[in-house]
Amino acid sequence: MESFITLAEKIFCLVIFAFGAVGMTINSSVLTKGLRGIKKEMFVYYTNLSNMAVLLYHVMLFVSSFYRQSTLYAVLSAPVIRLSVTLMILITFVIYHFILRSADKILNLKKGVSAEKPFSKKFANLCVHYLVPLFTLAEWIIVAEKSSLRISDGAVWVICPLIYLIFIMLRAKLFGNIGDKDTRFPYFFLDVDAIGFRKAAINVLIIGVVSVAFGMFFVFVTTLFV
Repeated sequence: MESFITLAEKIFCLVIFAFGAVGMTINSSVLTKGLRGIKKEMFVYYTNLSNMAVLLYHVMLFVSSFYRQSTLYAVLSAPVIRLSVTLMILITFVIYHFILRSADKILNLKKGVSAEKPFSKKFANLCVHYLVPLFTLAEWIIVAEKSSLRISDGAVWVICPLIYLIFIMLRAKLFGNIGDKDTRFPYFFLDVDAIGFRKAAINVLIIGVVSVAFGMFFVFVTTLFV
């Protein structure tokens, strides 16, 4: 069983890295425009940053998995770290699929803009919003050690979106609009200028509470099957 887990871990690392790297590469336009095609505003969006974090994590996990007695592997494979990485990228899927996708369709209809995208963009979208999160979830289910987790560990991962929130608020204050867009904020539910500070704060509070509840429920369900 241990050898199966070891092999499965390496395979998941490679598969997740491959899908994430392909999706991020296409989204960056580096294939068509070279390094100049990489726009700094792409690093404002949670989707891209969470995918980059997951790619980096799996590169380090893959390399350190050949030295399973190392401190680096011990840290990266710790249940609470794996849990945080899984939830961090899984929320990318959840928010996109249940909130942003519908909002984009409504916005495109209002503007009379076609939502049809080239196949490459569709595949990139599939990679970063679905394949990377869902394969990371599968990795968690099949590979991760979960027996030592506590329900409270499900709240630790909220540090990730909190850091992101601080980052985009500081970026908005210091650098203004995102690229050629007429907004300083990457997501409509955080747009203080458009919806006001009060509504944005309420949205942040709701997302925070739901995120903590989601993480703790995730751990609760996971530990039922350990």
